[in-house]
Amino acid sequence: MRKFICFAILLSFFTAPLLAQRSVKDSLRKVDSIKTAGYDKYRINKSFLLDNSSDTISLDNWLWNDKRNLAEILFELPGYIINYTGYGGRTGISDFRSGYLNSEISLFKDGIQISDFNSYVDIENFSVNEVAKIEQISEISSPLYGYSTNNKIVNIISKDNTLPYLTAQLRYTQDRNDALYGDFYFNFPLSGKFNVIFGLGNNGYEGAYQNSDMSLWRFRTKVNWYASKSLNFKFDMNYAKLERSLNDGLYNSTSDTLLDPIFARVISPDLYDKNNNLFLNFNVKYSPASLKTLLTDINISVQNYFREYRFGEKNLLPDTSKLFSNLHNIVYSFDAKQYFFIEKSKSSNINLLVGSNFSYVPGNSSSAYIYKNITTNTVDNFTKEPFSVFSRFNAGINNFNFSGGVRGERFESNNNLFAFAEADYYAKISETDFIKIYSGINYYFDRNIPQYATTFSTSNSLPVENFVDSYFINGLLLSYNPVFLELKLYNYLIDGEINFAKAFASSAGFRTRYFNGNLSFETSSLSYLPDYILKSDIYYHNILFDNHLDFRTGINIKYMPKWKPPKYNSNTLTFIYSDNNPEIDYFNMDFYVAGRIGKANVAFTFANLFNKLNYTSSIYPFDNRGGLANALARFSITWDFKY
Repeated sequence: MRKFICFAILLSFFTAPLLAQRSVKDSLRKVDSIKTAGYDKYRINKSFLLDNSSDTISLDNWLWNDKRNLAEILFELPGYIINYTGYGGRTGISDFRSGYLNSEISLFKDGIQISDFNSYVDIENFSVNEVAKIEQISEISSPLYGYSTNNKIVNIISKDNTLPYLTAQLRYTQDRNDALYGDFYFNFPLSGKFNVIFGLGNNGYEGAYQNSDMSLWRFRTKVNWYASKSLNFKFDMNYAKLERSLNDGLYNSTSDTLLDPIFARVISPDLYDKNNNLFLNFNVKYSPASLKTLLTDINISVQNYFREYRFGEKNLLPDTSKLFSNLHNIVYSFDAKQYFFIEKSKSSNINLLVGSNFSYVPGNSSSAYIYKNITTNTVDNFTKEPFSVFSRFNAGINNFNFSGGVRGERFESNNNLFAFAEADYYAKISETDFIKIYSGINYYFDRNIPQYATTFSTSNSLPVENFVDSYFINGLLLSYNPVFLELKLYNYLIDGEINFAKAFASSAGFRTRYFNGNLSFETSSLSYLPDYILKSDIYYHNILFDNHLDFRTGINIKYMPKWKPPKYNSNTLTFIYSDNNPEIDYFNMDFYVAGRIGKANVAFTFANLFNKLNYTSSIYPFDNRGGLANALARFSITWDFKY
């Protein structure tokens, strides 16, 4: 009730500007080009992309089918599988096509690595309301950019627009089981050279099962100072405070029993953790006015993570076990990149990147295990000092592009050397039709850290010495309006032996005036993963009621047959695959209806129409059950304001 009252009060401040923008012309008008022309002239026109040729995804695409976090967005795309651990839990995001081990993707934010130094990156630290785009680095070149990065890199590009007026966005979502989510975003332009971005969000959940509630506060701010056309400064801060109950999932039983929270039994009724995460970054970009082909990019960042983990704290019986543990981890990083942009002609160009990173990572962990009034204490202090140098070369001649790079790093007394090369050829058939052929390979000349050493652990993983030496890919992309098709084949080299057809991926789609569709089909030869994953999203779209309503409605389907999802250890933050885990056929169908009226997007999600017991971690059922009779799972509204 208190959240509804707060929401109503905050909404009252926006009522006037919202109603003032309800006209048809205002609702569909683009940004006034005359008013904004020349205003954003001091920003150095280089983004925070790791690679200017990489694929990017705009968040606007996911307002319609109402995705709530980064994991849900990526789960819609080919190549990703998630390990869901409850609403607000630490959901793992994995690359389905990765080597022989299903380790997690590497996360970056505005070009800064925020994962792989430890296993404690939580997607709940970041709000979808702060994301402008998501950059996907190819599986071949990803290891170039981060420490111990063996899988695909996903780089979160945060909102950073500069306009001559104040802009704001409010996102509000209501789910089942009293789950409420609100997030506010403001952009204050103080002048053409200075602007401040501010965001605040809250997420609360009462829980469908015993001991599954959570509470989350997020705060973020960004300050941009465009001192000149050659020199830009940026300061970025994110803080998240997350408290959540941890029930370690449900005991296995019949589907009918697990579908009912009244009868389902949780493994841990007295377990919780508290997480505080602070991210700070100071960025300097310099491009000499007399030499625009050069760009110097420097980042100084700090990541401070603290976790309290408590088991049995509320149990007063003397013969029961209790565990109290704390983990504190800090990452100080200095990252420098030098770019060289050389355009030989309109049809040829050369780009060169040279970079280096040094990090200092002090941390400590402590725990107290109590049993029958006997306490066992453990304390561990550790320090890591990873260092790396890397370089990338890009060249384009007419329709042919080539890229190659090398990285050397020292991490925890180990030396690692990596190189890659990839190329593509683009053949244009017409204005809308083309064929693209691409291929790539990477190779670890010297690597002493196994792929899963720092990010994703399994109890039954292969021996440490058997890790992938090389990873190569071949692909074809065909676009023939209104249809497109992409085929990919992934192979691996392990201990000098080639493993052909380790994974196969295909995606297709169509774009018409009223109907769009995206479909993907992927296979994997890994025994503990699904034999294949099928995803589809088909929707109808139109502009209705004399251009007053931008309307969209569609069906979203995912199918993963006969596989055994891993168990999750909330203490060690690891996923454990085992043949003893229960086997399921994952099938989910959602129906969604969304529309944009004026400056507001409204979305209704009718989830899990067949009321299936679905989970991707054993056993953490997704919260969107209910069946056709009780299918309305979520309502969201996103307002845009301009003052």
